[in-house]
Amino acid sequence: MAHERVDKAFFMEPNGFTDEARAFAADNRITLLDGRRFLAMLERLPEALRRQLLDFATEGDWTTPTCPSCGVKMAARDGTHGRFWGCVRFPKCRATLQMRGSTA
Repeated sequence: MAHERVDKAFFMEPNGFTDEARAFAADNRITLLDGRRFLAMLERLPEALRRQLLDFATEGDWTTPTCPSCGVKMAARDGTHGRFWGCVRFPKCRATLQMRGSTA
């Protein structure tokens, strides 16, 4: 917030917040949204706006992770320790992510 010179922020966590997080947020002009509150806000939107938001949120390929180093979609790879996500720019970019359900 300081770097971007933003004086108020929202932070969303689906499962709620600890007392420490609530205290930090209160001291730093951060509004906390738990899953229930966020859904209530969405339900108050007109149907057309809800549809537009859903279309935007699910646009494109959201099931394939994006490389944390260079920002391109990753590819599923097979390695000696199981399947993983690897950057398609390998060997220039060597970023990898563990695939859910695979062993390390």
